[in-house]
Amino acid sequence: MKHCNKCNIDTDSKQKYCPLCYNDLEETNQKTNSEFYLTRTSSDKTLKTRYFIFKLFLFLTISIAGVCFFINFLTYDNSPVWWCLVVMASLVYVWILVGHNILSDRSMFEKIFFQFVGILAILLSSNLIAGGDWLIKYVLPSIAITAATVMIMITLITKKRANFISTFFVVYVLLFILSLVMVLAKFDTFKLLNQINLCLCALAIFGTLVFGFKTLRADASRKFHI
Repeated sequence: MKHCNKCNIDTDSKQKYCPLCYNDLEETNQKTNSEFYLTRTSSDKTLKTRYFIFKLFLFLTISIAGVCFFINFLTYDNSPVWWCLVVMASLVYVWILVGHNILSDRSMFEKIFFQFVGILAILLSSNLIAGGDWLIKYVLPSIAITAATVMIMITLITKKRANFISTFFVVYVLLFILSLVMVLAKFDTFKLLNQINLCLCALAIFGTLVFGFKTLRADASRKFHI
């Protein structure tokens, strides 16, 4: 649509001039009824397609999980391992990957968090099946070290650190507490990786407080209203 300020009318003309007074026309964001109808029709088709895909994906997920559980139950006497738990955890990870990462407009931090939850579910189910303690000794502290390192690098490199410095600070504290509990409660007899994570998170917390306290306080007051 185009608008003529002299005549105060809207026109669908493709010309640059008003058909009445021949003054310049200005572009407007208004849509005709036909354009509104086409937009609504396209939106309805998109929603129906997504809903159909969602139902199909849900049906396949339940079917795969049910078949694997049934086969695992029938063959458990020959092979006493609940391998179907790994399949179910993998299906949960696929849902997280598609719904919360590929198709969503969530922030990068949220996408990384949901990825972490999905991967952790797969590792936890694998650890339960294997009956070992490698998840607590090696995997969890390694993930914590990786997460802390990535957040530190993002904070040092990006110019938009003020948008998530408070969120990263909270994660540093939680990772520090996680490793501290594992070491003090003697859940982890290996200890080395958790000790490395303790040092890394402590440095990150101290560095944030020393070099970015004003930015941290401003971001925290904006997000958490404190």
